[in-house]
Amino acid sequence: MSLAHPAAVRTQPIGGGMTRRIVWHRIALWSVLLLFALFFYGWTIVAVLLAFPVSLFGTRAIRAWCYAWVRFHRFCATHLLGMRSRIEGTPPEGASLVAVKHQSMFETMEIVLMLNQPAMVLKRELAD
Repeated sequence: MSLAHPAAVRTQPIGGGMTRRIVWHRIALWSVLLLFALFFYGWTIVAVLLAFPVSLFGTRAIRAWCYAWVRFHRFCATHLLGMRSRIEGTPPEGASLVAVKHQSMFETMEIVLMLNQPAMVLKRELAD
């Protein structure tokens, strides 16, 4: 058995009809996801624990702390997962209502960075 680079492995059937390339691909995928989870959620635990002391410095401080956390999410998503966000059109300036149909946590976090100090509004069912 050789330890060749995953891209150099020929597709040879192994247990269950899977090829070595598929196995290496799954290992790489799970490794990246685990790395993201360790970095992002590890820092999230620290950020949540430090949020109360930061909040003692006022609204501006806790807002800056939250923005830093969201920017760290963007950094992890970009550099560890390879995810990028794209803005089509121009984000609104001033007071406006933006309805977001998001499909994951990623869009929820990104909208905070795309808009200037947004106020979040939830459906009553989500608040209960």
